[in-house]
Amino acid sequence: MKRIKILGIAVMMMLISSLLGVEYSALAEKQFHVKNGGFEEPPNYKTKSVKWIQNVIKKGWDLGEGPEAIMIPGWVYNVNTGPAKVRLIEGTSGKEVNSGEKCLMVQSDKSAQIYNRAKGYAGCEYSFSLYVRGKGQAQVTLYQYDKKNGREIFLNSIRIWRKDVSNEWEKYDGVLKTTHPEAKTFLFALTTKGEVYIDDVILDRTGNVLSD
Repeated sequence: MKRIKILGIAVMMMLISSLLGVEYSALAEKQFHVKNGGFEEPPNYKTKSVKWIQNVIKKGWDLGEGPEAIMIPGWVYNVNTGPAKVRLIEGTSGKEVNSGEKCLMVQSDKSAQIYNRAKGYAGCEYSFSLYVRGKGQAQVTLYQYDKKNGREIFLNSIRIWRKDVSNEWEKYDGVLKTTHPEAKTFLFALTTKGEVYIDDVILDRTGNVLSD
């Protein structure tokens, strides 16, 4: 009898886990997040002799000293902006970095942009937050794309937020909306001017659905 009860409990636990798994999967599909928002992942170093990196450097981007260029996992340099000096900064939490051990520094006399190919869901509302310090300006922009026949088609861009940056770490947050019903790909872009330090970039779904 005890064995039957144990088996019954085990079956119920499996069913609950299965249901929770389905619910979690459905929710996960609608999550919106950036990769490596805290800049803690080990950087990729590419030799500067690589042709496409040479093209970036020729446009004036400073990707580090020595024969290797620093590439930040999850983030892409928009070489049609800037040019900029990019460095991965290591330091103490609450001082050189906001949290963890690393943050990103982008220095540019002109507006320079980096972006993250974020995973999202059309017709939803999301909250974002990030920490910045330094001297200059920072801006958040959402770019929305459709995808047809393996090609990405630009739909629109929305400037979400723009602020002057202070010398102390400060949290900035806001709400962005994936308004275009045909959007399948989203670029979460950070544009800076001056010497700006960035850390702890987070995107979360608020739960508000804008359209079915």
